[in-house]
Amino acid sequence: PTAVYRGLSIEPELDEATVAYVDDDRNVLVERAANNNIRIVMSELFQMYIGDFAGDGADSNSVDGQKRMIGWVLPWARGQKRDLLSRALEDGARFKFVWDPYNWETNGPEIPLDSRVYSPSL
Repeated sequence: PTAVYRGLSIEPELDEATVAYVDDDRNVLVERAANNNIRIVMSELFQMYIGDFAGDGADSNSVDGQKRMIGWVLPWARGQKRDLLSRALEDGARFKFVWDPYNWETNGPEIPLDSRVYSPSL
């Protein structure tokens, strides 16, 4: 992972971070399920910002919206994950799509704001 992003190389660094995020099964899990179905579990973060990923008007609970989300993730996926995502987009493919609740604890502990550094104004 990139610790500090640099202006001249930011695009490839962001691409690398996206590949790493999609590769992590805690964010995007794709597996074979019973009856030759494909089970796809994506972080709820994708659902929260589905318009940014799948386009304006995308419905996270519709098959069309889910396919659009798979289409966005596909270029960043590697190996078997990419193969299964490709199969899920084929005509007649059957998949089960699940939004995995986001774990807010991964953001770290609640830290009180230091008014010397940040003072919100309303």
